[in-house]
Amino acid sequence: MKKQLIALAVLSGLGFGSLGQTTPAQAQHRNLYRCIMKNDAPTTVVDTPRGRIDLIVWRTEIPQGWSPTRRCQEITKRFQTFSDRGALRYVTSGRLNNQPVICVAENRPGTGISCRNDGLLLTLEHNENPQRVMEQLFDISARVRGGNPITRSVEGGTILAVDRFLEQVEVTEDDEDTEGIDITDKTPEEISELMEEEEVMEEPRVIPARCSGESHDLQPTEEEETQD
Repeated sequence: MKKQLIALAVLSGLGFGSLGQTTPAQAQHRNLYRCIMKNDAPTTVVDTPRGRIDLIVWRTEIPQGWSPTRRCQEITKRFQTFSDRGALRYVTSGRLNNQPVICVAENRPGTGISCRNDGLLLTLEHNENPQRVMEQLFDISARVRGGNPITRSVEGGTILAVDRFLEQVEVTEDDEDTEGIDITDKTPEEISELMEEEEVMEEPRVIPARCSGESHDLQPTEEEETQD
């Protein structure tokens, strides 16, 4: 009887211990979010099992506040955090701390899909249209073909089903010239140095022509001999 209890305890311990561990298969399918400088614009990209997807190209006009580079860095890290926790299922607009926001959402029984209390992605100005900002950020209408990853909440807000969106948008076809520089964890000074190095590498090299010998060393061609 004691042996049976000991064996049961060992098996139970192994079972509970495995719940908190990530298997190699799970780690292999982990989506990796990064901020890269691409075509002179900071861009949030996500490397998925399908390939790389350009998620958001950060431009000056959407939305106001932080610089595009810092916004790309900070929000990319938030995407990664929620993704690693298995919580990045929906993105929507709503209100947190009495501010209009774009947020990571969850499906709450009785209330539907709404912002998580800890789900802030970015804060909007009071006069900004959350639905328009969502459309601009993810460039949804231009990139999605076939199925629709967008639904509407009871209040009329836009809800983006992230997994479905990543399954439907086209994978980025990058070449060596547009692959970009990873700036996720870089300081402004480090970014400036990287950009300067990139510009130097892209400058065309001018190879001077080799000087020919004196004119009397040149031999006439067969055509020239015929003309003479």
